[in-house]
Amino acid sequence: MGDFNDVLHPDEKRGGNPQPRRVMEGFSEAVETTSLKDYAFEGYQFTWERSKGTPNWVEAKLDRILTSDAWCDLYPNAQASSVVVSKSDHLPLFLEIIPSTNPSHRNRFRFENLWLRDTTSREIMIESWARSRDSHLIDRVERCGKAIWR
Repeated sequence: MGDFNDVLHPDEKRGGNPQPRRVMEGFSEAVETTSLKDYAFEGYQFTWERSKGTPNWVEAKLDRILTSDAWCDLYPNAQASSVVVSKSDHLPLFLEIIPSTNPSHRNRFRFENLWLRDTTSREIMIESWARSRDSHLIDRVERCGKAIWR
């Protein structure tokens, strides 16, 4: 969450020179590569401005919240909004974590070093890790945990 000083799409900037396509593509690629998602927020979407009230007025969506699927699973009721303030050229973003009314009773996976000494557990972990080679680290650990629990 913060000021990324870049836009993902041309419609996220008004006024001034157009954002260079290669810059937007680079930012978009970085977001995609990390498997992050642009978390929607309520309120005014142009979070930065310069020269308001003049012919040179520029505004852009430079501030955003990027989340992972795992984060969204942990906080399914979170809400975000932009906050109007008078003393800054940025609109702050407010992220409220709202506790779930129906908490999940899933046990979180916790790795135990002792499992490495157990031949069966060790083989399960090696096999699970090898099968998930193309996945992100968090997904690999989660899959390994599920394999151990089974």
